[in-house]
Amino acid sequence: MLTYSKKSWVLVIFPFLSLAIVSLGDADGEKLMKFRESLTNHSSLSNWNASTSPCEGNKANWMGVICVEGKIWGLQLGNMGLQGDVNDEILEALPTLRTLSLMNNNFEGAMFNVRRLSALKALYLSDNRFTGEIPDDAFKGMRSLKKVLLANNGFTGKIPSSLTMLPNLLMLRLEGNQFAGRIPDFKQNLKVASFANNRLEGPIPASLSHLGATVFSGNKKLCGEPLQACTLSGPMRSPKSHIFTSTPEEKSQLVLKLAVILISVLLLLLLLIISTLVLKFLSRRNQNPQTLQGTNVVDSRGKKALKAGKSVEHGKLTFLKEDDTSQRFGLQDLLRASAEVLGSGSFAASYKVVMVMYDDPVVVKRHKQMNNEGKEDFDEHMRRLGRLDHQNLLPLAAYHYMTDEKLLVSKYIENGSLATHLHGNFF
Repeated sequence: MLTYSKKSWVLVIFPFLSLAIVSLGDADGEKLMKFRESLTNHSSLSNWNASTSPCEGNKANWMGVICVEGKIWGLQLGNMGLQGDVNDEILEALPTLRTLSLMNNNFEGAMFNVRRLSALKALYLSDNRFTGEIPDDAFKGMRSLKKVLLANNGFTGKIPSSLTMLPNLLMLRLEGNQFAGRIPDFKQNLKVASFANNRLEGPIPASLSHLGATVFSGNKKLCGEPLQACTLSGPMRSPKSHIFTSTPEEKSQLVLKLAVILISVLLLLLLLIISTLVLKFLSRRNQNPQTLQGTNVVDSRGKKALKAGKSVEHGKLTFLKEDDTSQRFGLQDLLRASAEVLGSGSFAASYKVVMVMYDDPVVVKRHKQMNNEGKEDFDEHMRRLGRLDHQNLLPLAAYHYMTDEKLLVSKYIENGSLATHLHGNFF
């Protein structure tokens, strides 16, 4: 009786298992070999060899093949001088194919049936010799498609409306063709788009008006934002000749319309003038407040000496740090100094005050929104503020209490305003 050891069984079965595994792994490879044979001038694909698998994990053994986990994820076959027919039937048999690039080759004739590749995310066909009209439903159902590049070919006819139905479309390049007619309304949020150098005409859809003018350049009959405004089509008629040839009823209606337009324009101008005067008045009030309890201040165009008002002539400043004697000054010194408006808000106006006898300028905030605050409570609040210590906090140096307004004094720091640091200087 003939017997075999376990080792002998392994030696007998192993070749058959190897053939089975290779045949399964090379199924996609056989399809790609057929695709290559459908092309002409495919010498650049010489390393496509049936003896090796196109993918090993994420590594591609064949030129132009993109592999993900041993599957063919994409074909990147640009700039290879390829030509012939693109066999979409073979490409359809690659279920994991997500990106196809045939850019800058010599393919010509009508575009192949891209709808067969329904799972594609990116299609790059720019810089070839494709011609003819693209069917309106050419991209129907390709819901995963994000990028479509068809630039610099010879496509004619209308832009396929099925492109507007792709929910994930982000990039669309159609420049350098002979597309005609109107641009369809793209509701997607296109990040990159180009319709330049075609034969497109009519108004640009509002959904695309945010794109730059270069996106639509080279189409003489396109109009609307961001290009020149659209005008009424048809021959222009002289308004004068129209008036004299119209009926009395039409004349009266035209005169009424002109009167309404004229009155509307006059009212608009009147409102504009009133608004300008009000803004100037408010601006002057903000820039030149009449009193710091009787003080005259000026904006950045000049400076005036400050004059003390009656209600503050007999007051004094309260300094929060008793040991700070380096910059002691009186209320009268402060009020007689020159001041410059720094800003005016809802609760206070700020001034930069420069005193002749003291080296450093100070900032004075004039508050009028704390009239109900009693002096004891106000003093306590100021002492609390004086005790605050932080690297990003400008400490309060002194203050002055009055019934109808309060003055807060701090050091002047050349470091911009909080609004500038938060939002930047746009003006």
